[in-house]
Amino acid sequence: MNKTTHYGTQEPVIESLSLTTSTADTPTGTLVYTVQGTWNDVRNNTPELGTRSEFFQNVEWKDAAGKDHRADLMLKSISRASTGSGTAFKITLTYGAPDLIEENENEQEPSYTMTAESGTASILLHPRYKDLSENEKIIAKALLEGKTRKDLVNPSWAENGTVTLTAAQAGTGVPLAVIISKVIAKNSRADELIKKIENGVNEYKTFGVTWKETTFKSGVSSALSALATVNPPPGPNPNVPDRNWLYTGAEATKEKGAAKWKVTRTWRLSDSGAKWDADLY
Repeated sequence: MNKTTHYGTQEPVIESLSLTTSTADTPTGTLVYTVQGTWNDVRNNTPELGTRSEFFQNVEWKDAAGKDHRADLMLKSISRASTGSGTAFKITLTYGAPDLIEENENEQEPSYTMTAESGTASILLHPRYKDLSENEKIIAKALLEGKTRKDLVNPSWAENGTVTLTAAQAGTGVPLAVIISKVIAKNSRADELIKKIENGVNEYKTFGVTWKETTFKSGVSSALSALATVNPPPGPNPNVPDRNWLYTGAEATKEKGAAKWKVTRTWRLSDSGAKWDADLY
């Protein structure tokens, strides 16, 4: 094969180039060339083991189990010998299959990971106060927004029988303390919340939980079909009362030479005391 290529400052002449894929599991590429130069020059400009060659890219073969593979072959061995002319050397480069990623979804067990991430939320959203009346929540929200008991307020629900305003009060409003005394029962859950807010407790710590499953698949369509739906994830995931799981994402990668996709699916646990709305997802 009359073709030249360059390795460093050398200009080798290719003597032969061959590729054998008939032997299962062991595709072999062989490149033989001669090059002029000193022994150190030849040795220093020979490719390193593990490198790839332009002549053996995207090689296809079947392994002993009949699986199809395609990959760039890697340099496995190097042989250097003098041709006897003093400054001419024959180089034999032997290439073979890289270490392939073997996946069999019938043999490869799925793996699972769980991650908890901390955050904060308004104390008004805490499950402990979910049963407060709408009026109680309006008062708590006003305090959270910076109002004090001395501030004048004129809530739209004041004339509902809970609070009766005079004509003057309806025009100018009344201190929030008056509304609190009329609406918030002493020692109630709402009274507890009001005191916490006035003592500076405006938020509480939350924990978001994600669950991931990693498997090997022939394709990725199955990982996309149920995105953004409410359903429990596979595997030994924790059963948390009053919360549920939303399928939020999928990631797939396929290495060169791999037979299957590595698919990672992600579920997100709903917030404390709440559930993902199945009507929306």
